[in-house]
Amino acid sequence: MTDTPGIAAARRPVPLSRRRVDWVLLAFFAVNLCFITYFVDIEQLTVANAAHFQYPLWPPPAIVNLVHAYGRHYDPLLMARPAFWRMTIWIDVLWNGPFYVAAIYALARGRDWIRVPALIWSGSMSAVVLVILAEEYSGVHRAPHFGFVLLLNLPWLVLPAGTIARMAREHPFTEPALAPGRLPRQRPGRAGGNMSRPAFALTYGPWALVAGGSEGLGGAFAEELARRGVSLVLVARRPEPLAQTAARLRATWPVEVVTVAADLAAAGAIGQVADAAAGLPVGLVVMNAAHAPAGPFLAAGEPDIAAAVHLNCGAAALLAHQFLPAMVERGKGGVIFMSSLAGLQGVPNLAVYGASKAFLISLAEALWAETRAAGVDVLACCAGAVITPGYQQAASRPAPGSLSPAQVAATALDALGHGFRVVPGRLNRVNTFVLEHLLPKRAAISVFGRATAAALNSPGGQA
Repeated sequence: MTDTPGIAAARRPVPLSRRRVDWVLLAFFAVNLCFITYFVDIEQLTVANAAHFQYPLWPPPAIVNLVHAYGRHYDPLLMARPAFWRMTIWIDVLWNGPFYVAAIYALARGRDWIRVPALIWSGSMSAVVLVILAEEYSGVHRAPHFGFVLLLNLPWLVLPAGTIARMAREHPFTEPALAPGRLPRQRPGRAGGNMSRPAFALTYGPWALVAGGSEGLGGAFAEELARRGVSLVLVARRPEPLAQTAARLRATWPVEVVTVAADLAAAGAIGQVADAAAGLPVGLVVMNAAHAPAGPFLAAGEPDIAAAVHLNCGAAALLAHQFLPAMVERGKGGVIFMSSLAGLQGVPNLAVYGASKAFLISLAEALWAETRAAGVDVLACCAGAVITPGYQQAASRPAPGSLSPAQVAATALDALGHGFRVVPGRLNRVNTFVLEHLLPKRAAISVFGRATAAALNSPGGQA
């Protein structure tokens, strides 16, 4: 997707001083260019036989001696120099070297054209390093101290992965220009957040609507928003927990709370919510309400399937459609769709739920592109297992990567304005990268099918 001229004109460069990841990539590319590619690699090409040779004109003898000493003690592959190894060296000299020059310039000057070459470099570098490590681990030229060799090669696996993540954005070096009335992003000013409480309330307040906001993850969103000074419209099906949550928030924080007891999957519910919020400047909508029918698709009842589609998909789209126009007019605001890791691929025994969460990811990406030039931030939060009360009842112990509702809510709110998707939790982000970029789709579906756990069957949990 490319920006229209109007949207392109509404973007501004992000200075290099704020692009910390780019400093790491610049240093890495410079080391490769100035040492690996045109010193170490040239030695590998100019010295065909490491046992009988004369020192070449380039590289200097000290580099030749360094390479040979390392090869003799740690990596016989550098000394043997088989045909496949020399082929990787030629790739490095003829393709990677010029790429490093272009990448250093593009990162320093903020040029979007480097995205495609960077993605090609990342894929080719990862493939070459994996082949080399396989030979050093179990091939003819296996390394006597493989652990040390692996440690030295880790940057050539980690940095390509980081480059893929960095270049996944359509415009990695620019950001939307400030719309009228829009507050500038603030640098981190407190632990766990990217914006001070007053600035957050001014940008995404003074009111927020939380669908499914009576308990569990929705309750955590309500608590965190109230802590940030934002008044609340809470929507949930059951009036008793809704009233209890509202009373607690009013007693704890200096905010107003309006409650709406409504089933968002029912006809007329969106109108009921709109009437309750009429006249309130709602600057943030959190669509957390969801229905998760678990079990084989063919065993599911029609009411369960219809409820999941109407609530997870229809109500989310209609709520966004109801409140986004006023945000765009004000030039600020945000929408968070609570999606799931289950939306990144099909999940056996959670077919409709996973499909509905995939809908939210796609919807968030499209609305992010449509509204960001107006100063409105749209985000899909793809949570893993969340330790809600329902999850604790269903699961004997937390799954790896499980997070508390408060952690997920804070992560999602802090991610507003920093892209169209966030995955809370480091382990979940690593798993997501592996499932999306390293595993074939068939394998990812199989992994999720086998890993369908109690959290997926919990009506209050996120998967």
